[in-house]
Formats: sequence, C-alpha cells, structure tokens
Amino acid sequence: GRRMTAIFKREFRSFFHGMLGYVLTAFLVASSGLYFLARCLIYGLTDFSYYTLYQTIFMLLLYIPVLAMRSLAEERHSRTDQLLLTSPVSVWGIVLGKFFACCFVYFVATTLGGILPAIVMSTFSTPSWGEIIGNYIGALLYGAAMISIGVFISSLTVSQIIAAIGTFIISVLLMYICLLYT
Repeated sequence: GRRMTAIFKREFRSFFHGMLGYVLTAFLVASSGLYFLARCLIYGLTDFSYYTLYQTIFMLLLYIPVLAMRSLAEERHSRTDQLLLTSPVSVWGIVLGKFFACCFVYFVATTLGGILPAIVMSTFSTPSWGEIIGNYIGALLYGAAMISIGVFISSLTVSQIIAAIGTFIISVLLMYICLLYT
C-alpha cells in the first residue's frame, strides 16, 4: 500500500521532472482540441464523445508507446532495477506503481483535453452527458489497456526505443483486429 504509493509518486514526479510529461500532455490536449475544432468548423458537430474521442484514439498510437516505454526499461538501462528490486516493495507494488503513474498521466492529459470541448458543447448545444461520460470512460479504459501492454513490453527489454516500437506494433495490430471485426 504505502510503498506502492511511494513508487507511484516517484514515477509520476519523474514524468514532470523533465519535459516528457509536459510534451506528451500538450500533444494529447492539442490533438484532441484540433480534432474537435475541425469537426466544429467543417461539419458543425459539437459532439465530443464519438467523433473527437474516436479520432484521438489514433493519436494514442503515438502517445502511449512514448508514455510507457520508460517505465521499466529505464530502470534496467540505468541499472537501478537491482536497487528497486531489493527495496522493501514487492514486484507487484513496483509494477502497479509504475502502471498507475502512467495511467494518471494519461488521465490528466485526457481530462485537460476534454475541458474546453465540454464548455463549448454545454454553451452551444444540449449534449448527451451520459454518452459523453461513457465514451470518456471507454477511452480511459482503452488507454489503460494499452499502457498495461506498454509496461509489459518495457519490462522485457533494456531499450526504451524497442519498448516503444513493440508497444506501437501491438497497438496497431489490436486496432486493426478491432476494425476488421466491426
């Protein structure tokens, strides 16, 4: 419990210690904002739930591999994995702390990306909040599933680049399978 929270805090702080967390958050917020703006201007649709969230799923193909690539591969590369494994935290605590930190960064970016469209929708239309919240929860769960794959692949390799490419390839394959059978 408390030890996993320490791993979570350490990992979350490390995202925003450098530029990675800020750049990734800005990327996802900007891409969802641009998709929403394009849908509003081109088609006159102020629906954030289906159109914008569905289009930003494709942005997650770039976002999630970069987010998850450093979780465990960086520990191995910098040789701090032995120190981490001999700490009083269980392996489950380490993995879950890193996973939840990645998920929280994704949650923050997705939430920030939805604030402005929510304001626009509530001002210029009567949105179906149940549909929007349902699609938002679906996007969060999809992101968590892809992050779990990314953290797993990151645990298999020393190289962050290989972890990112592996996560990207599996994400594309899963998305292709999903599109093939819908």
